[in-house]
Amino acid sequence: MISMAMTSIDHRIVKRAWMRSVRGDTYGFSLIELMIAMVLGLMLSEGMYVLFSTGSRTNATQLALARLQDSGRVALETIAS
Repeated sequence: MISMAMTSIDHRIVKRAWMRSVRGDTYGFSLIELMIAMVLGLMLSEGMYVLFSTGSRTNATQLALARLQDSGRVALETIAS
């Protein structure tokens, strides 16, 4: 009976140690988690940069077309009068 009690206690200790290693009683992030987070953040930043630069180029193109259209309108008004 004593050996059964000792086996049960030993089993509980081993189970508790295994659960601690599985559960991960450590705090903070691992190096891999930090590297993945940095890569995801970099990809998000790059996407935002691409959207901004595309929008900026579209705006410049629209302004150039508006100036061209205005110059054409002025030229036609000059010819018509």
